[in-house]
Amino acid sequence: MKRATSYEEYLAAIESIKKQDKTTWFSAGEKALTADEQKLDSYMKKKRDALLGEKKYIYDAYSPALMFHKAKTDIMNNDLFDIFKRMPQGGNLHIHTGAAWNTEKFTEMLASNPNVYVYWDPDNAFQRTIPDGKLFLFSTRPDNPHCYNYQQIARLNSKIFIESKKRLTFIDPRVDDIEYIWGGFNDYFTSISSILKVRSIYKDYYVAAFKYQYQNGNDYIEIRAGISALKENNDDEQPRNDELTGTPAKPMIYSATPPECLTLLKEAYLTAKREGCPDLKVKAIVAPSRRTSQNFDEDITNAIAILKQTPAWQQALKDDDGSEFIVGFDLVSEEDINHKTDDYAKEIIKANSKVDFFFHDGESNWVDNDNIHSAWALGTRRIGHGINLYNFPTLLKKIREEDICLEICPISNQMLRYTKDLRIHPVAQFMQQGVQCAICSDDPQIFETAGIYYDLWEVYHGAMIDLRDIKKLIKNSYIYSAMSPREKAVKLAAWEVKWQKYIRDMQPLIK
Repeated sequence: MKRATSYEEYLAAIESIKKQDKTTWFSAGEKALTADEQKLDSYMKKKRDALLGEKKYIYDAYSPALMFHKAKTDIMNNDLFDIFKRMPQGGNLHIHTGAAWNTEKFTEMLASNPNVYVYWDPDNAFQRTIPDGKLFLFSTRPDNPHCYNYQQIARLNSKIFIESKKRLTFIDPRVDDIEYIWGGFNDYFTSISSILKVRSIYKDYYVAAFKYQYQNGNDYIEIRAGISALKENNDDEQPRNDELTGTPAKPMIYSATPPECLTLLKEAYLTAKREGCPDLKVKAIVAPSRRTSQNFDEDITNAIAILKQTPAWQQALKDDDGSEFIVGFDLVSEEDINHKTDDYAKEIIKANSKVDFFFHDGESNWVDNDNIHSAWALGTRRIGHGINLYNFPTLLKKIREEDICLEICPISNQMLRYTKDLRIHPVAQFMQQGVQCAICSDDPQIFETAGIYYDLWEVYHGAMIDLRDIKKLIKNSYIYSAMSPREKAVKLAAWEVKWQKYIRDMQPLIK
């Protein structure tokens, strides 16, 4: 670049380089906004500029720079929050079983059942055996002073009830003091691990969870489905003398037919669809854990059984319209300390599976975590998170060229401390370099979000995008979904109608 010889030449050089950047922007091919959309876009930018004007240079004041549990109230009171909440938000491509609903509603459901108990040892004398806050359903009252009837303590709004509810979220200041954040995060899943194996609770939970996400703007959901054996109650786990009486469950080896939990998950979806969610569509990605365990050989065996998906699996798990319900395979859990994707690669390749991959990879800040390379080399259709992709420019170029979409979960990434300030979340860089992205919520129950509007609000304010970009992010949740071309066309056409109505409905607000 030669040195500018005039101010006009200097301005022209800046304008030229900015224009070139726009050609690689992920939404460059999106249609220009209509006149009414431009009005809404201008209104939203003015509101964002006003917020910036108040707080731009005040450290710990601008919401995307704050951890979500500190910013949530300000976000909800922001002028633009309702605009995001009312948007037809399309799909959510990244949400997990066990964290798909809402804590208040979940605990209300549990408190309505007289057979639900919570273990709580105020002296923490047996913490290593049974963690405080673990929930169970017993057919008879347990013979243990540390098991409290959930209905009774809820009526009293006792300290134990309040504290046990806190264990089910990540939305209070205590998270700032957790040294190993994934340890605190995993405590949530430990708390519910037993009670969500109870058939009646399991189905009711997912019927309600699917309805809740639908009511909050998502008419399409892809859920990462963990696998567990279901049962009538937790009587075999009743703690007496502060020890579990039941023998540890043997690892589940999957047979030629799908586990009951998957068929019941499909039934829960279809029930929600019948009960007030007529255009809801749910698909499942089977997702065993990559956790480090003594049963790694069994984990591999189970993973391969899922990959092979016999005709019996496929037939049992068809949607009511004949489309696929089980659409892919993933490996979940923390990447940095658990098994690498490469540890599974030989067996995955040997399986010669026709199942699509949607690998959780790159959920790390470490440059030596190369799981995202494994995901690409194994032919993943999308990548869950992909945060550290910016470390690998050649791979980033490949992912852009091969049109692999990143499932971006900004609030989750922040709360799990991958990027504390969402203004520097790498999603802005990915979008600028033409990598396709979709915004997802990951674990809404733990982070106390709903739909994807909190995450969209954060990206809008943190990455300084515009309404055309928002449209592209939402449409990508259909375009890069696991739906068939016909299903995608139907969803996109229906969304376009909803979007145009939304734009019309917004006009009185912005005049």
